[in-house]
Amino acid sequence: MGVSLPRRYMNILYLLPYLEGGGTERHVLSLCKGLKERGHGIRVLAPRGELASEFERAGIPLTFYKSLGESPFSGARDLVQNLKYIYTHDNPDVIHVHAGTELLIVNWWVMRSIPALKRPSVIFTVHTYFSKTSSFDYFLAARCGNRLAKSVITVSHDDGERMVSSGLYKDKLRVILNGVPSPPSLNDSEKKKFRGEWNILDNAVLLSSVGRLEEQKGYDLLIPAFASACKSHNELYLIVFGEGSQRDRLESLSTKLNINHRLRLPGFISDAPTKIQATDIFISSSRLEGLSLALVEAMAAGLPIIATDAGGNREAVGLNYPYVIPIEDEFKLAESIDKLVSDSNAIKELGMTLKERFNREFTEDAMVEKTLQVYSE
Repeated sequence: MGVSLPRRYMNILYLLPYLEGGGTERHVLSLCKGLKERGHGIRVLAPRGELASEFERAGIPLTFYKSLGESPFSGARDLVQNLKYIYTHDNPDVIHVHAGTELLIVNWWVMRSIPALKRPSVIFTVHTYFSKTSSFDYFLAARCGNRLAKSVITVSHDDGERMVSSGLYKDKLRVILNGVPSPPSLNDSEKKKFRGEWNILDNAVLLSSVGRLEEQKGYDLLIPAFASACKSHNELYLIVFGEGSQRDRLESLSTKLNINHRLRLPGFISDAPTKIQATDIFISSSRLEGLSLALVEAMAAGLPIIATDAGGNREAVGLNYPYVIPIEDEFKLAESIDKLVSDSNAIKELGMTLKERFNREFTEDAMVEKTLQVYSE
């Protein structure tokens, strides 16, 4: 029988274009925690943002640079200086760039001054591009990935196919599905406590969603669909954890539809993956998605899900899952809410099925181990 050799210690630098509360940053946070637990050296280089405190709480060293989006020239100069310092003092073995193709280019420019044999491996993870220029974004990411990265990771097969169709060499592609940690379980009294804080009765059916209050997430469709379902269900409520530019519009819409007393918008909270256990059904109404971390976190919480057929959503819940609906179909969303809320057995059974699927395919450990394999190739 062969003897497995211990993995060598690695110094890993994560390079991010932002550090807010989105899926990219939480994905990196999970990777950092898992790799730190395995004894590897970690540093994150990113603009200062609201999720910085979570990294600091986890003992992950942070270095900040000025955002390129806010100040392209001084931001690029600041990034170059920080990269040069880290290359000199930390001697990283791996540079793992996330989301920003511009960061891949700046890193390449800095690396030119390093002797070839001393250069670290460069890994690039593409997190789904949502802008109006997304076709060009994928094209640029594919071309830069081919030339400037050893391997390119996508977090869903859907995104992997898009990258290859945009020109990425197939042998460069590695698909590693998003993984999240299992949340600490809430007992009945804890669930009751949270529902009390949200002013939700114990016997009410509480729908939940987690995401930025932006057009991409489709909350302007979810609220009217929810209002329609409320006509048949007197004790139905909706809570959406997240913040964004659409808050005023969504609040006005709920008032216009006379369901503002049933809607809760508590803003961004870092422990949403735990608190959603106090809800009954999770909704993803997105117009665009990669492989949604919030969706996977709902699976980990054992919640049944209603999701649009956006990005990797169907891949997450399973090809034959009964509550995947067309994108931007407000009527089908309302119909699905009404149907699932009316079937308490389905709520329980689907939640258990998705929890089992999470344990098989979407754990944080599985994601970390597969990422380590890419670093070691």
